[in-house]
Amino acid sequence: MAGYGVPNGTYLMQFAMFNSDGTLDESWDEDGLVEVIISNADDAVKSLAIQDDGKILAAGYGWNGSDYDFALTRLNPDGSLDLTFDGDGKELTSIGESNDFIESIYLRSNGDILVGGNAFTDENGIEFALAMYNSDGSLQADFGDDGKVISNLSQGADLIFGIAEAPDGNILAVGTIDPSPNGMENYDLAMAKYIDQFDLSAENPNKRQIIIFPNPNQGIFNLKLEGVIGAFALQIFDLKGRLVWQNQVLHNAESTLINLSNIKSGVYFLTVRSPEQVVKKKIIIE
Repeated sequence: MAGYGVPNGTYLMQFAMFNSDGTLDESWDEDGLVEVIISNADDAVKSLAIQDDGKILAAGYGWNGSDYDFALTRLNPDGSLDLTFDGDGKELTSIGESNDFIESIYLRSNGDILVGGNAFTDENGIEFALAMYNSDGSLQADFGDDGKVISNLSQGADLIFGIAEAPDGNILAVGTIDPSPNGMENYDLAMAKYIDQFDLSAENPNKRQIIIFPNPNQGIFNLKLEGVIGAFALQIFDLKGRLVWQNQVLHNAESTLINLSNIKSGVYFLTVRSPEQVVKKKIIIE
């Protein structure tokens, strides 16, 4: 189990390992207890995930000197810091303009680390926030905006409490929103689905991929699908998961010219669908 404690007036991430009978496992880091200092000011664990190799991922928040950031740490099975994770076993990530808090962590089957929580922005206040990390603790640049996604869902505070992978491989976030104006705090349950960039083909995924060139582009680009031929539905989603364009194409071994010059600049995700497969790719329109 994990959370936080205040041993000397400073909030620290704290971990405890128990035997099945409820006693401390004193073989774990000699006494069954571990403390991790992220910022030496105000740190806490809000969610845990256990890797297949027994390593422990903890996510929460840490103080950066002026406000709170997403915070992660990874422990080896014996309770020591895993120094292969971001070089020192710890990671702080700024998401919004002010306080950012992780509420949930989800370990994907390919080793990627997905976290969800809340970020404060100057424009909209508290919003849904996600971040995706590689297994080494670095942000995954192909996810959202350099590994981060912020979504404004209501006029008030938008709070993520849990994240999970949908059956189709995309991302589900659940929490609450405050649709009332003027901060009345009348919260509703909310769920958001995020389209990510992963190839979800069931068979031979390494042989099926989207090639887009040029990318980034001005809205006009060539599309080539390697390992797939036939009729496909093309859909393009923005970072909030909204469908902004769709079309049907008959694809062969040659590239197909796509003209999206009427779409404003930004980061989008192209989804190519057929009855047998789904492949996806990030597009940057400048």
